[in-house]
Order: sequence, then structure tokens, then C-alpha cells
Amino acid sequence: MRKLGLLCSSNVEQDTNQLNGSIIKLNFDASFNSASNSSVSGIVARDSHGFILAACTCPHRGIADAFIAEAVACEKAVSFALDLGFRSVQIEGDSLSVIKKINSTAMDKSIISPIIGDIKALSVNFVSVTFSFVGRRGNVVAHELARFGDVLPYLQTFSAPPFLEHIVSVSSSEDCMEESSSFSFPRIGSFIFSESEEYKTEEAIENSSS
Repeated sequence: MRKLGLLCSSNVEQDTNQLNGSIIKLNFDASFNSASNSSVSGIVARDSHGFILAACTCPHRGIADAFIAEAVACEKAVSFALDLGFRSVQIEGDSLSVIKKINSTAMDKSIISPIIGDIKALSVNFVSVTFSFVGRRGNVVAHELARFGDVLPYLQTFSAPPFLEHIVSVSSSEDCMEESSSFSFPRIGSFIFSESEEYKTEEAIENSSS
């Protein structure tokens, strides 16, 4: 079982410099409240050994639906990685539609097209970046961060949050990623395709918005 990693905020710059040659994995997820048209993004960053380097939550207002909430969470993951100085990253989320749109070279005409454009523009600042789809079981830490975001808005920590230590321990010791066909696109990266009910729901939201 992998140990929980700790990174003191006073040593962030030094440790980030040491990690510049490593690929950092960031998982993102979002919770959405239709009554208040608001969402919370949950982001967690790990090194290649599964150690927690950083985690954050961020609330957002004026969010029309869950589809937009997921896109906003992905954009937050990108900006969070850049703020911490990570140069080579793998960004994972359980929103297949968002991942597909980021990796697509076609012009996006959906409601989230401005957000997708911002994500791609920010991504050129990395040395390397990939965007990958991961199943819900493989995204549980980011999911729980987003779920607890209403209680802990604007959380930013450089260790595993105490209320998630058990979940982090379990998710780090199991390989929960769902493997399927892989598609690659120039410059931006690849995603793992898996047909799911969640994807169908997102497609329905997207189609109803167009």
C-alpha cells in the first residue's frame, strides 16, 4: 500500500523544481447544485509514486448545468497545475464529453466551447500535457473533494486532507483505471474511451443546450 505523501507549503517551490522532470497526475471532478446554479471543483495532484502533492476546492457561481461544471473543473485543474509550477502533467476526469472536446482538433460549437478554448490556450504553457478519461472509481478522491467543497470552500492544502486519508490510501493501492481503446491527437494528448451512462447523460445535456 502506498503511503500518503506530504508536501509542506514552505517547500513547494523547491520540491516543484525537483519534480519538473516527472509527470504529475491531476484528477478533477465537480459537484453541481441546480437550485443555486453553483458548483464546486475538486482537484488533487499526485506524483508518479501516488504521493499527494496538493489538493484544492473552488466554488463557482452562475453555472447552468453539470456539463459546464465539469468543464470549469478541468480548467481549474489546468490553472492549478500551472500555479504550482508543474511542467509535465496528466490530467484525468470522469467527464468523457469534456475530455473528448479537449482532445478534438475539430471546432467545438457546444455551450462549453469558450472554456475548452481557454483550456487549450493554457495547455501550451506545459512542456507536456495529456487529458485522459478515467472511470468514477478511479476519480474518487477528486469526487469527494468536490462533494465536501460546500463545507470547505477555497481549500488549498499540500497534504492529504484528514477527512480523505482513508479514501486516498485505498485509491492509491488499487489500480482502478478502466482500460479501453485509446485515441491520440496532435499536441494535446490522448483520452481513454469508455461508453458509460454518465457519458450518455452528458451528451443529452449538451444536445439540449445546442
